[in-house]
Parts: sequence; structure tokens; C-alpha cells
Amino acid sequence: LYLEAMVQLPVALIIIGTLAWHGEGAFVNGDLADKLLLMGSAPATLLPVGLFCYAVARTRMSTVGLLQYIEPSLAFLLAIYWFGEAPDPIKAVGFAFVWAGLLVSLLPLHRLKRRPQSVPR
Repeated sequence: LYLEAMVQLPVALIIIGTLAWHGEGAFVNGDLADKLLLMGSAPATLLPVGLFCYAVARTRMSTVGLLQYIEPSLAFLLAIYWFGEAPDPIKAVGFAFVWAGLLVSLLPLHRLKRRPQSVPR
């Protein structure tokens, strides 16, 4: 994410500079509160991503994979039951694909049952 931001930084600075030069830059002419909110959005975005990377490095990949399937399901259910969105067929198909992928990934787990360890003599 850091490298991606560094690649985008020169382009963003050129765009902001060009808009400011022509007097059209809302960021340059804007309110101080708006500027602080915009600048604060980067740490607010990067902090959860950094914490996620920190946690993933210390968690089993099977657990992380399972969480990657649960999150879209929670977002789908939250949209329907909390925000009152109507479940259209496209969203329902996406939800079905998420859970089908989860089932396909869990099928081989029955072979991974732990065998009793033999006691060394």
C-alpha cells in the first residue's frame, strides 16, 4: 500500500498544482476543516490496513481465509437487515458464490483429521 501511494503521489501533486494554478483547486481554496479532514483520511485508512497486515502475519492462513469469506456475508446481511436494502438477484448470486467458495474450500478438511500421536518409548 505504501508503494502504491508513492506511485500515485507525483500524479496527485501535479493535478493539485495544476488546479491551484488555474484557480480551480477546491483543496487550496477550501476551508481549513475540510483540509484537515482530507489529510486525516489517509491515516484513518492506513491504520486498519496496517493492523490487518500485522494480525495476518500472526494468524494461521486457514483462519484468515475463513474470515475473508465471512466478511462479505456480514456486509450483505448488514445491508439487508440494518440498512433495509432490497436483495436483488445480482447480490443474491454473489452471496451464493461466496458461500459456495467457502464450502469448496472446506471440503478437503475432513482428510486433515489429526491422528493420535504415538508416545515415544
